[in-house]
Amino acid sequence: MAAETTAFTDRDRAFHEAGHAVLAAQLGVDIKRVSIVPIPEARSHVKLSEHPGLSPAEEVVVQLASEEAQRRLDGGEWVMPSDRERTQRLIVAAGIDEAQGRQLFADGRERAARLLADAGTWRRVEAVAAALLAEGTLEDRRFRDVMAGA
Repeated sequence: MAAETTAFTDRDRAFHEAGHAVLAAQLGVDIKRVSIVPIPEARSHVKLSEHPGLSPAEEVVVQLASEEAQRRLDGGEWVMPSDRERTQRLIVAAGIDEAQGRQLFADGRERAARLLADAGTWRRVEAVAAALLAEGTLEDRRFRDVMAGA
């Protein structure tokens, strides 16, 4: 998952990626790396385990977690075209029709918002974002340590 817009500050990118990573981890996905250090393909990213084992509905939640984290952080209406495009591609790849896809998107956004509203979850997002701002990249073990300490 990557944020490509240049208007994002480091803080924006940190919360964006922390939203993806924390909710993915809570859904049982092994996080290999989360970073706000630009690479050729993206300005920031989360690398999940190779076969995360998520249902399409859970993948939608993880994709939309970034926008919901941004919304929770500053109340703005964040739209990440890259995350939404990935969400649309996964819906199509799962063979879900347009009407069901719209519902899956709405439900995923609502679930991401509800999960992030949990105080413990939000503390983990804040802790991961703070660590990203301080360190730039969190590899798997460091990410787990930050999550455990939040």
